[in-house]
Amino acid sequence: MFLSEIPALHVLIIYITVLVLHVLALIFFIIKGILVKRKKKMFQAIEGLLNEYVKEDPLYAKLDRVNMPEYDYILTTRELKLYIMVIPNFTCGEICINSPTKWQFRRTYKDDIVRFVPRVDKLMRFDPPYEAGLRSKRLYIIYPNSKSLLRYINECEMEFVRPETDLNGTSVVTYQELLEHRDSIEL
Repeated sequence: MFLSEIPALHVLIIYITVLVLHVLALIFFIIKGILVKRKKKMFQAIEGLLNEYVKEDPLYAKLDRVNMPEYDYILTTRELKLYIMVIPNFTCGEICINSPTKWQFRRTYKDDIVRFVPRVDKLMRFDPPYEAGLRSKRLYIIYPNSKSLLRYINECEMEFVRPETDLNGTSVVTYQELLEHRDSIEL
């Protein structure tokens, strides 16, 4: 069947369908590019901030960017090996810690939509290897900020999570707090 034998209305529908598909593909690739660029900017900002800790003691301190499912960075100092995972929170909503391995993004405290923070369980279950003379610690950095960090104490009570709050041997701090108070993580 040739194109001339197809009714004009069908040809028009085919052209419109192809055009819509091209527009949708273009929108998809634009959004994908924006998300990749935003994530790259996030890691550059985090590395810049963590390198400030390395500059304080350049002889012993070292920052490594790693491709591990459990963590994103290892910051090694004279006495400490810090395993760091970055949690993107671009909406700056609340993060509610339901249990050590289940954290939830919430836009408001009345938000009923369940959106769990990915990969949190990986670092929580990670058992750092023992190295003589080095303490090990795990740290989550929420980027760029969080409206509030909350943790369930029991079914009815919640408390705010601060950088000094111990969550099963792990600390949580926002990028913004690290910028304002560099001493909020203990090295």
